[in-house]
Amino acid sequence: MRKTLPVLLIIMVIALAFSSLTSKDKGPDIYSLLIAAPLAGTILGFSFYRGLKRQQKLLESYTLTLTENMIMREQLNTPPISIYLGEVTEIVKNKNGMFMIRGTDKRDLICVPPQIEHYTQLEIELNQVKPVVAKTKDSFFYRFPYLPGLLVVGLMITIYSATNKIAVTLCGIVFISLAIWGFVKVQRSKNVNARTKRGMWWVLALIASVIYMVISKLFNL
Repeated sequence: MRKTLPVLLIIMVIALAFSSLTSKDKGPDIYSLLIAAPLAGTILGFSFYRGLKRQQKLLESYTLTLTENMIMREQLNTPPISIYLGEVTEIVKNKNGMFMIRGTDKRDLICVPPQIEHYTQLEIELNQVKPVVAKTKDSFFYRFPYLPGLLVVGLMITIYSATNKIAVTLCGIVFISLAIWGFVKVQRSKNVNARTKRGMWWVLALIASVIYMVISKLFNL
């Protein structure tokens, strides 16, 4: 959450500035910005607060069960995951202490937060299932979580403001590809709760808007 908030603030500032600078007026409307910025900040703060509360409920409902032949994860409004011990392919311990238990199916991925109770005992139990591999280096996007958001904003700005047809087309293809990939990945994931999956359907409307904009600029509609 601490990494996400700065990204949202950056995107909000860019969106407000772009909206003002590309208006039909001769210059940016400072009065509109003075009204829009606090309003957007209030909405962002309220949404962030509600998101924290939802995350807290999800975390408190987290249950991990180890039996003689299976590992099971259950969580509020989230599809349960069950992996037979013989199907565990890898157990990774991230730098922040989170365990990642992978099964033979790509969707069978159990993420165990470091805040879980009896952490030390759990690590001993997991080592008996499969030797726990310590991950010494985080992935690129984990270290720079703001890059995907800034990339999407950059693509959107180019699509809606650029006049070069090649640039608009290329950015449109990249944006649509990323949006469809992200939508499918979220809908298929067993680690995403039902509310988040429902909220992702707005992406389809955004994709339709981008397709319309690209076609309009290509054929001068």
